Amino acid sequence: MPYLEPYLIDTMRQARARLSDPALIAEIDLFIGQEAAHFRQHQQFNRRLADLGYKSVPISEAALKSDYQGFACDRSFAFNLAYAEDFEAMALVIGHMLVRDRTYLFGDGEASVSSLILWHFIEEIEHKCATYDVFKALDGRYHRRIHGLLFAMAHIMGRTRQGYRALMIEDGLWSSWRSRLALCGLLLRMFVRMTPGLLLMAWGSAGPFIRLTPRWHQVFFWSAVITGWLFTVPAYFNALFGTRGLAMGGAPFKGGLANDVIFLLGWPPLLVVVHLTLALAVIGLVRSVKALPTA
Repeated sequence: MPYLEPYLIDTMRQARARLSDPALIAEIDLFIGQEAAHFRQHQQFNRRLADLGYKSVPISEAALKSDYQGFACDRSFAFNLAYAEDFEAMALVIGHMLVRDRTYLFGDGEASVSSLILWHFIEEIEHKCATYDVFKALDGRYHRRIHGLLFAMAHIMGRTRQGYRALMIEDGLWSSWRSRLALCGLLLRMFVRMTPGLLLMAWGSAGPFIRLTPRWHQVFFWSAVITGWLFTVPAYFNALFGTRGLAMGGAPFKGGLANDVIFLLGWPPLLVVVHLTLALAVIGLVRSVKALPTA
């Protein structure tokens, strides 16, 4: 998506002109430098694809270029700032998923492509707070951020689907039910891997509508955080020890002490905090509905 980065850069440059905080300005400068590098590398990659005969690449680029030029010209600065912040929030979740699942996703892929994608998203993780800090300083409206999140998700997912569909058609894979089934499996796996991050984003979005006492709000917050970590941390140790940590004894995968320790410290606590988080969310939402004024 080489036309996304110029849009983000232009939005943050406008934000920079409205700020005086040296720390925020330094964050923006780092963000702009990294996004400019992303733009250059993805532009070269897309040119290579076009040179290899993929006619859909310039068409997809033109559609994205038109989208982002329209946003920049026709939408307000507040809209563009919210879009930038919420896209970066999604990129953080995707980045953690790609790094955790890199062996499965890229293990037998072209090394140069794998390196490009992983390098890009590691830098997304590195500047994860930049757009949020700027949005909070210049706007901070809750409804604007939620609208930006929903809009950015729908826009990016829609354009992404158009892009991979066009490429698969050119490769002759879209008409094969086996290819389509494999694609569905891959997308399902990716969304499952992103669930912890998406769950935390959902809890953050719904927070103002969950009526709990201050004490139970703390319990709710830390349960959600622990849920995210218990989805994430065992994956690193499983990669380190070559285990799965899904069951005592490892069956049908590799067993051993490491597997059993990872399982005991991972899944039982995870089941507890997941159900606690969900229960508190439901209770808080019910109380919020009951507190609404009656006609």
